[in-house]
Amino acid sequence: FQELTNWFEEVWGGSDSGGYEVRILTMQKAKGLQADIVCIVGLEDGIFPRRSSGEGKAEEARLLFVSMSRAREELHLFHVRKRDASITFRPQSYDLRPSEFITCLPKKYVKERYHPSRN
Repeated sequence: FQELTNWFEEVWGGSDSGGYEVRILTMQKAKGLQADIVCIVGLEDGIFPRRSSGEGKAEEARLLFVSMSRAREELHLFHVRKRDASITFRPQSYDLRPSEFITCLPKKYVKERYHPSRN
């Protein structure tokens, strides 16, 4: 979550006085709603999509598309490069790849940025 925190500080200058309302919702709860800025996190291979094929994967793709369409002005898709063992409750940290849902986006619409951890 440090990369996400870094991004928020960069966008809003780390100030709480920006006048923005932040709502944290699941993709299912976002249906029918819109926001100026939409951030979708957790788009790592094996995390989202969880399923590798079939109807489950198609449903997850549809859910992501609907969530992406909630953005009026800006859409930000986040994935992490490493999951820390303390977060995952696994014996060790491990590296992750971006979700195939990110990697299949047309390159002309993608602007990749790396937000390094400030630990």
